[in-house]
Amino acid sequence: MPIWRKSTHTSSSTARNSRSRPAGETGQWDDLSSFMQGYLNVEMAGPYYLLQIRRTIRSFPSYDALRRSFERMLAEQTMTCGEFCENTWLDFETDEEMYEYLGKIHAYLFLGQGEPPLPPD
Repeated sequence: MPIWRKSTHTSSSTARNSRSRPAGETGQWDDLSSFMQGYLNVEMAGPYYLLQIRRTIRSFPSYDALRRSFERMLAEQTMTCGEFCENTWLDFETDEEMYEYLGKIHAYLFLGQGEPPLPPD
């Protein structure tokens, strides 16, 4: 199970996945998974919704943990486009296309750069 996905298993799976979590950051992957499922899904992927998220994201209680989790996910690239599609219904042809899109999402939401990226067709 990738480290970004919210765990639905018993404590034995949590122990197995804890090696991927830095000390003191328990639960940040749940924040990232929830954020992706709730805010980066197929219904919310348009420019209007991304603009609304960008305007309010710094007020999220878990903003710092979410940003760190997003940056780590981009650096480690442990998620596949199939896994992303399972959680968001956004379908990419390749992992590279998905990470390019997520990199643009990160730059737009967390760094205030560029225009909102368009989701895949």
